[in-house]
Amino acid sequence: MKVKVSLLNFQDPVDYEECLKLQRELIDRVMSEEKVGFLLLLEHTPVLTLGKRAKRENILAPEEILKKEGIKVVETDRGGDVTYHGPGQLISYPIIPLDCNVKEYVWRLEEAIIRVLERYGIKAQRREGYPGIWIDQRRKIASIGIGIKRKGGKWISYHGTAFNVDPILKHFSLITPCGLSGVEMVSIKSLKGFSPPMSEVKKLYLEAFESLFPNYEILYSEK
Repeated sequence: MKVKVSLLNFQDPVDYEECLKLQRELIDRVMSEEKVGFLLLLEHTPVLTLGKRAKRENILAPEEILKKEGIKVVETDRGGDVTYHGPGQLISYPIIPLDCNVKEYVWRLEEAIIRVLERYGIKAQRREGYPGIWIDQRRKIASIGIGIKRKGGKWISYHGTAFNVDPILKHFSLITPCGLSGVEMVSIKSLKGFSPPMSEVKKLYLEAFESLFPNYEILYSEK
């Protein structure tokens, strides 16, 4: 029997802290119920998030610049260092009981984005030891930072991926992305010269996700 995964497809940008609260509520439901999960697809309002391994010095901009740009700073419990989220970036948060080990799960999340990029004529790759999706050794187009909750024999994922469709790329210059110096964050828009509709990118992402996670059935709805 497949896990029933409810899709929450947000149309307007979502505040990061409100979304984190929602994720925690949904985790409790997945822990207490059998064969249920959730997949959140959304964009965030502008925010810098600090993962468990983040160093404050990787935020390069002073507080007054962040305020001027309307960017919040939030500490969170995902893996990884500092990253930027904002409109024009597709965020995917699967909150599901895992049917595989964490390494395989991360591979699938990466593969979903690689397949979407192929549809736009962009060849992307993995970089050994550096999670996320890369165009080459320097340019990065998507970041991954996951969390795992355990209850008995059940492992439940949360947090997820951030995929640059057409965000404000200059906001990445306010940080050392993922704590890696010399990295250039790019997007579909910066690479191809056009920005596909977010609704289209979501559709392609869902097709890839369903193919890569065959033990899960997506239940479609709008949020």
